[in-house]
Amino acid sequence: MNLWFEAQERCDWLPPAGEFQTLKDVRFLHRGIHPLPTILAESYFPFYLFRAHRHVDPKAEIAVTPAAIDGEDDELWRSLQSTLKGIATRISQGEQVHYIGSLEYREGIPVRRWDFSSWARLGKPILREFSTPAAQSVRIWIDNAAPEIPHPQRRRWHRSSPWWRPNEVIHEPFERILALAASSIQTLTRTGAAVTLSLTSDESGVPLRCEAGGDPSELLIALATVERVQPSAQSPRQISRWTQALQAGKDETMFIFSCRRRADVTVDVPETASWVTDYDMQICGDISGEAPAKPQTQDGAT
Repeated sequence: MNLWFEAQERCDWLPPAGEFQTLKDVRFLHRGIHPLPTILAESYFPFYLFRAHRHVDPKAEIAVTPAAIDGEDDELWRSLQSTLKGIATRISQGEQVHYIGSLEYREGIPVRRWDFSSWARLGKPILREFSTPAAQSVRIWIDNAAPEIPHPQRRRWHRSSPWWRPNEVIHEPFERILALAASSIQTLTRTGAAVTLSLTSDESGVPLRCEAGGDPSELLIALATVERVQPSAQSPRQISRWTQALQAGKDETMFIFSCRRRADVTVDVPETASWVTDYDMQICGDISGEAPAKPQTQDGAT
């Protein structure tokens, strides 16, 4: 028989209990968990005298992660990416290794570094002992409490059009910060840093972690399923948990991705944290709620 799949892939002959494989590209316009579309199979048996078609439901879902950022045309992402690469390089070089003390060499002890001055003074081999580098990570917070943005009114002929879908309103600033966070996770894990991902409005409070050089799929899938909430919908428990977590990790390298300005958030953010919105990135210690003064030249011109 002749068997067609989606009117493009043709299987000229399929024996009993045989198999046929074909590869299809599926494109989704928005992030999230989407079901795979049904597959149309058409058979013409025998000799094109009859035509039978069947819709096969794959009964499977796929996670569509936020779209990647184009580094060539995005000035904010270029600045953020440069900062992330510098942080990952410092972490991978092992700056957190410290000298613990000295010990006498015994057979079977791994030799890390000879202490020749102590060896010459004591007349026996002495080794310097160093701490094992701790697994250091970059903490990424997603502030999924984002206020509504005004949308222009559609004309009457738009509302009567079959393409008009009032329920499919995309919050562009929120999708933008998720895209920045997804690209940041990939940059950090590829350049030698571990990443810990947390959400501000999450009742479980369990962060996700990806080691340096690991597969960040779990973190990216979490970004695919993040839902936006209204700032007024945040419970006092969530705000308190977020504040405690920020203060507990104030010594960590931290990036907070938010649609809100730092001045509009009531939690106490460490001064070393980086506050990233959909249009700029600033260090929290430099944010005072006022617009920065314009630099002046020697002749007084701004």
